[in-house]
Amino acid sequence: MWIFNIITSVPIYYINRIKDIYKINIYKIKEKNIYSNIYGGGNSIFIKTSILESYIKKYFLKNCFPIIYISSQGKIINQNIIKRIIGVKKGGINVICCKNEGVDERIINKYKIYKMSIGNYIISSGHIAMTILIDSIIRILRGHNFCYIRKSFINEESFGKGEYYKLIECPQYNNQYLWKTKLIPAILSIGNHNIIKEWKLIKSIEYTILKRYKTWYKI
Repeated sequence: MWIFNIITSVPIYYINRIKDIYKINIYKIKEKNIYSNIYGGGNSIFIKTSILESYIKKYFLKNCFPIIYISSQGKIINQNIIKRIIGVKKGGINVICCKNEGVDERIINKYKIYKMSIGNYIISSGHIAMTILIDSIIRILRGHNFCYIRKSFINEESFGKGEYYKLIECPQYNNQYLWKTKLIPAILSIGNHNIIKEWKLIKSIEYTILKRYKTWYKI
């Protein structure tokens, strides 16, 4: 079972839960007056260093899990990074989740906290980014996407395994053969699953080159 330990200064509104696959421990900072101004001036605030350190010592240092902080300064998360996090096999991660400007750099350096980013855009709170990180890990652990899915299907999705490594998913069509004068590609109706599989792989390559060309040239 994977363990997610979360220190947060904001409510966690949503976490998908699957029994026996993972466990989430949420440690809400309960002290009053937890925020301080940025030294040297600034338009935002962040959690007082002494308070954050006390929570790190109490809840994080008793395990060997890496400590992650979602920050715009961090390395942008991709599927390969998520797989490496899981591949560490330490069985969990510690996450700092805050709604503020950031974490004191002295804390980052002392406790060797990994900074990670979900992309080059701004959101209102760290718990949203934290949910994205945790959900992407759970998705691989169980192959779960909030509906019934066979675990093997995850290999053929975007950035899956084997031939689909670093490829985005091919175009999808439902079983409605004709829709508003538009037909599904004829090859999908021939009934030869090997040919269809090959077609899907070719389309995934085409889509990756057209829509994620930087990803393609890194393959």
